[in-house]
Amino acid sequence: MTTALDPERRASLLGAKLAALVGRGWGPGPSGPAATTAPFPGGAAVQRAGVAWILLEDQPERSLGASLAWARQREFLAPTERFTFDETFAPVLRRALDTM
Repeated sequence: MTTALDPERRASLLGAKLAALVGRGWGPGPSGPAATTAPFPGGAAVQRAGVAWILLEDQPERSLGASLAWARQREFLAPTERFTFDETFAPVLRRALDTM
């Protein structure tokens, strides 16, 4: 029998996962008082010093629009935005960017 995680516990675990991924890829990652976490449906979001990271855990192929809207509402999208994704997500991102 499998028990579902409490939503708050799951959000905390996804935040920790995102912090580890960011730390491995971009240095120390989102830690310290300047970093804040934000709720993001089906994933996690962290922002620090004008930079945001979003983890699309549940249905990432359907969450790209929501992540772009989240970033735009918080004024993170700029002409120099960068996206990092694995190779399975590349076609989805290319199609989305072609429509912008």
